[in-house]
Amino acid sequence: MLESGNYVDIRFHDVARHKKPIGIHWLQAGTVSLGEAIVGPDARFAIGFYRLPSLIAAIGAVLLSYWTALAFVSRRGALVAGLLMASCVLLGVEARLAKTDAVLLFTIVASFGALARA
Repeated sequence: MLESGNYVDIRFHDVARHKKPIGIHWLQAGTVSLGEAIVGPDARFAIGFYRLPSLIAAIGAVLLSYWTALAFVSRRGALVAGLLMASCVLLGVEARLAKTDAVLLFTIVASFGALARA
């Protein structure tokens, strides 16, 4: 995506790759572009920049779990909900991978929180 400049048709070795939602590719391309602006062209080869959207989304999901739970329980109960989300082993693993799952969790928890307040 960064090499071709095509942000819609994703290709890997000239073969169409449409296995993930395109939003995660856009987020990863954005963080890599930001990394290139800060540290130079070597950022394209550093896996950390591709993993950054998942990490940010996982942290956001923990905070949104607290916010969502506030609509149903006391502050203490909401804190427990946030701590339970933060202590999930699977969330910790997904936060360190360049996959869609942490970003998907973030959007789901955000929508639940919005629905709880509607």
